[in-house]
Amino acid sequence: MIRHAAHYGPAAQGLCLAQRILQQPEPGLDDQQAVARSLRRSPRGGWRVVARNVQGEPSVIARVHLAVTMRVDTTLYWVVDPQLRASVADLERQAGVAHAEAWLRAAPSRGRQLEQAHRRYAWTRWRLLAPSLQSANPTFARAMAPGRTGVGGIERWRCDPGRPVAVKCLHAHLAQHLAEAALASGAAITPPNPVARGTLARLDRR
Repeated sequence: MIRHAAHYGPAAQGLCLAQRILQQPEPGLDDQQAVARSLRRSPRGGWRVVARNVQGEPSVIARVHLAVTMRVDTTLYWVVDPQLRASVADLERQAGVAHAEAWLRAAPSRGRQLEQAHRRYAWTRWRLLAPSLQSANPTFARAMAPGRTGVGGIERWRCDPGRPVAVKCLHAHLAQHLAEAALASGAAITPPNPVARGTLARLDRR
């Protein structure tokens, strides 16, 4: 189903990705401990491992329902591979977010690709989290609705003329890219997240 949805819009892609996430098994004890060590806490709410590193350990998780708390968190995917988290954090300390924003502005097509990635992320998140959001707090549901926030919960996600492109967090973009690539099982999800592709290219050059 992912293979066919790759040729459709963000809403259809988001539905298929959400279905594929829900098909992943609940995390076992080893995965729970590995993720808790990496994040230095256990994730709130329900989650699934959606991508693994070459050692077979969790590299990205996706949240499948929210814990009932007073805090709204609009991040869907989390990088949990410790080495990858550290490498991306190093990039961010070296003005990685500003570099990504400049790289996007240099080619308008990248901004348009990013907007599609934001839409796909929002639809996937909505398909997964809307039921628990409605029971937790309807105000949170409005913050999660497609069209309100994009990757990592950023509000300035649209590629509007004369409006600077903004990037919130390299980890969030990379998590989306790695998760979608793993969930698609060889079928290309298009367009891929350009911020993630640029981040991977910079990591490869280190």
